[in-house]
Formats: sequence, structure tokens, C-alpha cells
Amino acid sequence: MIAAMSVMAPSVVSAQSVRFAPAMQRVESEGGTHIEVGENQAWYGYYKGNEPIAGFGIGFPNVEQDVNNAIFVSGTDPICKGKTIKGLRFKIQGAGDISNISGWISAELNVPATEDLIASVSVDEADVIDGAWTEVLLPEGYVIPEEGVYAGYTVHTMSKTRPSQYVGFTTSDADAPDGALYNFETGFMSGWQWYGARMGKLCYQVLLEGDFTENALTAEDFGNHYVVKGESENITLKFTNLGSAGVDNFSYVVKTDGVAGEEQEVVLDEHFSLFGGSFEMEIPFKSDDATKKADKTFVITKVNGQPNGASSEMSSASGTLTTLIKSSARKALIETYTGTWCGWCPRALVGNEKLEEMYGDDLIVIEAHVGMDEYTDPMSIAPYSELKNDDRGYPSSSFNREFVGDSYSGLSRDEIFQSPSVVDAVMNGVTEGEISVKAEWANDGQTRIKATTDLTFMYDTDDAHYGVAYVVKADGLSGEGEDWMQKSFYMYFAEDAEYAAGTELGDDFRFWLDQNDEVVAGVVYDNVAVAAYGLESGLPESVSAPVIAGETQTMDYYMSISNNILVQDKSKLKVVAMLIDKESGRVVNAAESVVTGLSGVGAIDSDDSLVKEVGRYNLMGQPVSNTQSGVSVIVYSDGSVKKVIGK
Repeated sequence: MIAAMSVMAPSVVSAQSVRFAPAMQRVESEGGTHIEVGENQAWYGYYKGNEPIAGFGIGFPNVEQDVNNAIFVSGTDPICKGKTIKGLRFKIQGAGDISNISGWISAELNVPATEDLIASVSVDEADVIDGAWTEVLLPEGYVIPEEGVYAGYTVHTMSKTRPSQYVGFTTSDADAPDGALYNFETGFMSGWQWYGARMGKLCYQVLLEGDFTENALTAEDFGNHYVVKGESENITLKFTNLGSAGVDNFSYVVKTDGVAGEEQEVVLDEHFSLFGGSFEMEIPFKSDDATKKADKTFVITKVNGQPNGASSEMSSASGTLTTLIKSSARKALIETYTGTWCGWCPRALVGNEKLEEMYGDDLIVIEAHVGMDEYTDPMSIAPYSELKNDDRGYPSSSFNREFVGDSYSGLSRDEIFQSPSVVDAVMNGVTEGEISVKAEWANDGQTRIKATTDLTFMYDTDDAHYGVAYVVKADGLSGEGEDWMQKSFYMYFAEDAEYAAGTELGDDFRFWLDQNDEVVAGVVYDNVAVAAYGLESGLPESVSAPVIAGETQTMDYYMSISNNILVQDKSKLKVVAMLIDKESGRVVNAAESVVTGLSGVGAIDSDDSLVKEVGRYNLMGQPVSNTQSGVSVIVYSDGSVKKVIGK
């Protein structure tokens, strides 16, 4: 893929002109404009050409303005290095509602300014067909400098009455920081920025000319995976063809901690010819003899029976495989970032409600209300506001912090209910740890909560790179005043048959479609995070090293809610405990408990038949009092040991 680089513009570079090859003829086609590609040429971009795509737009009703979209082409990318850009192509949406279309390349990201514009080509509006490639030749070829270059297009949008003006297409898969840049002429989104927010990669490619390797295949790093001892785990790897001959078959070896296994061959069902195109395949990885984590390197040795022409770095993919004593049941945790000020956020409220009905106790939902700039939310709390990444957009939902998507549409941007597929992927995945929590009131005044947590891991490690985090959440929150009113854009689509066609909006969103105002009063909010502790990576020293497979660690944690103004009904409080992998940031597992009656601590002192505390120590082994803050280790009369974190 094109190498990532910051959005900051590189220094100005001089262009080197190259004459067009004879094969570069501009011809008309049913798809708009088309360029015949020569043997030494290929289209290339962040968008490979075979990924699912979707139209995108920004909510600016009744605004007429210029919109610029671009990608950064890196001069250090092995595919682009030394190549010449001969043409541009892009997919845009909104034929009939856009004008003044042009494709361009620029040394710096300051379009529409012209001083650093290298080339600009106007496009006839009649040539533009929604979803089809618009292909244009540059007046002269341009050799990509080491500093790289920006390539993009500009459209002028007409005034629209609906809340979104659609201007282009992006992929529906993972984002790329320099793969979808934009600049709006007006509004808070003016100035060059990265779309982010699950917007994928811009459907834009440059036509490269130069020498290409005949047989070359790369694979992407595959992260951390888990397998039960004695079994194999099928890991999905993503491959990219960088050879002019395409791919019929390839050979590979897997290295475990640097030691290579036997070479294996994979034969594709059909020839893959798309240059720069990607495909996925499941590759079986066997468990190891020891229940521990091992480094794995996947090396593509041959392509079509010939040595792999990709560089050694690009022909290898890295990851880890942890062998477990057994598999653990995993609960799905959804952390939804929402706001009363956000007009699209009712979609997340609807999605979470449907998911809870489907999955019951196997699913945990936390709705984190946050503000943005001048927009405020009365249920906002600092820990989630600090954790939120605004590039995700609103609403957005994190699924065990492995997938970022939408509680309603999942990882897609379509307005249909697809989030169950993400929940299933989380719950069906093999995971390395179990967690349970019991939440009780620690005093008669119900101002302190005691959470008792049990952790059990399924493998051995001397490095306890885990932490436990807690969130107190509340149901039934409501209030008066404008800040408590939920903004909703869905009233605009109540009679928009085109928008709702083929979706479930009419059924699932009926309450929001039937509103006659953008702000809705009287909304009752559930699953609202009202307090959080160790939210990002867990509380310090909440997991002890070494971790022994099958052994349980127990911890008590006390939380004060005496000054928490968001708590309205203490009978509607729950505590969520998360086991977080500090290295990857993922939530390994989670548990939830209603806050119940007194913990019964006082009863221990009045009943000699119960196990009693016989000693309390800090982590250095020194005796401490029961009012000690931080981590304490309690020894009981039956020889058991428990870790307590006082706050």
C-alpha cells in the first residue's frame, strides 16, 4: 500500500517532465472517460479497486461551496519510488448536483491556492457518472520525488435541502491516515484534515509508469492470536499483488521465534490479476507445546513457482500466537461515544437497545456521553472525554476495543442493522482470560461500592501486561433544560422514501422519524457511564506477575460516589469490570454486576466460624493499617491471600 505520511505538506519540489507513451489514449466509454493502460503502466492507490465502497457526505444543508479531496503519494513507497504519474482517476457522487470538477497534483496541501499546483485538468460534467471511474491524463508526466506529492480533485457543490451533500466514494474498510484528506470551503471542517471516522480510503488512483516486478506478493502483519493447545487456529491474512503477472499460487514458511517450519504451497481457486489489489485467505497456524506466547513470522518464499520479487521486508508478516490450556467464554463489551448535541447519535441508542434484546447478559453496553468544542452534554465524565478519539466521529462504538464501528450499522456505513456480525466476531474469538465481578455497597449510607473481582488466565507469562478497569453506569437518567434534550436529524427523513428504501429505518427509528423538532425533550438515558477508574489501561498493579495458567487472582476495589452528581437512583447502578491488555489496548474480557446490599464485612467480626483477616501488608511485605491507600495484600486465617486497592 502507499506508505503513510503525516498530513503536513512536504517542501516544494521541482517536476520532471516525461512524454506520454503512445498507448495513453483518452477514449470515451460508458463509464465516463477512460485511459488505455500500457504494459509498463498500472493504476495504484490506497483504494485497490476490489474493496466495497460507499458514498460519503458531510452535513451542510443549503450550502454551496468548493470541496477538495486528496491522497498523499509517497516517494518512498517501493511501488511509487522513481515512477512517473501519467494520469489520475477518481469516483465521485452527486452527478447533477456538482460542477467545476477538476483533478490535480500539488507539491503542498494548499489547494485551491495555485502557487504549488503542479498540474490541473478540468473534467466535463457530462463525463461524470455516479460510481464510475473518471479518468484524466496529465498535460505532462510527473516523476514522483522522494518527498512525495498530493493528488486530488475539486468539485463545487450545489445547494441542498437534505442534511448531507454527497461528494465522493471511499472504501468501507480500515482507514489510512493519508488515504482520505479533505478541505471544505466553509464551516468548522474548513482547512485540510483527515476524514478518519471509519470513512475508509478515498476512491482515487494515480496511473504509474515505470518498471514493475513480474512476480511479487506481500502480506500484512496479523497481530495477536490465540489457540487452544493441540489445535490449530485459522488466521486470516491479507495479501497484496505487486507483480505484473498476477498470482496463481504461492509458497510460504512460518517461523516460530525465528525457527522456520516446512515450506507450504497455496493454490488459488482462480487467477488474481489486479495489480495493487488485495485478497484474504485463511492460513492454519498450529499450537505450540508450551502454553505461552510465541512470535510468528509468515514469509512468502515463492510466487507462481518463482522467487518472490517483493523485498524481504514486504514479503514477511509478523504476529504472535499464544497457546492456551483451554478456551474462555467471552462477553462482548460495547463502549458507545454519544452526545445529546449529536444529531446522528440516536442511531447508536437504537442499535444498543436492539443488541441488548438479542444478546441479553452476554452483552455489556456502556454509553459514554461526551462534549465536543462548544457542544456540551450534562452526562459527560472526564475519563471517557479524555479517552475519546475525535477522528472516530459521532456516534461511534468500540467493540472490546478491537473494532471501531457503529452500534447499529456495525463496520459498515449503510443504514441497516449489521452490528450483530461484529458482536458475534468478538464473542466467538478465542481469548486468554476470564473475569467475574461482584458489586456491593460497602457502607449503610450507600456512598461506597466494593467490587470483588476474580481473574483467571489460560497461559503462563512472567510479564503481567494486563490491568483491571472499572466503570459505574446508571440507567434511567433524565433531566430538564436544553442540554438534556437529544438532537436528532432523523426527522428530516420521515418522508424521504429514497433514503429509507431497503433499510429498517421505518421500523427501528419510528420514534425519531415521528418527531417534529430537531431537539427532543423527555428522553431517558440508560447504560450511562457516571464514573470510571483505570479506564485506559487498567489500575496500576491490579494484575500480579507471574501469571500462572489456571490460577485465580482476586482483588477488592472500593469506589466512592458520595459526590457524584450524576447518580439519580442508586438502585439502578451497575459496575462493569474490564480486563485490558496493556500492549494492544483490547478488552480481553468483561463482567458486569448490579450493586447489591451490604457486603457483610461487619459480619466477619461477629462470627468466629468465618475466615478472618490475620495480616495486611504493602507490596514490600511491610505491615500496614486497614486505611492504607494504594495496593495492600491481605492474608486470611485459612492461608488465602487477597489483593485490595484502597482509594
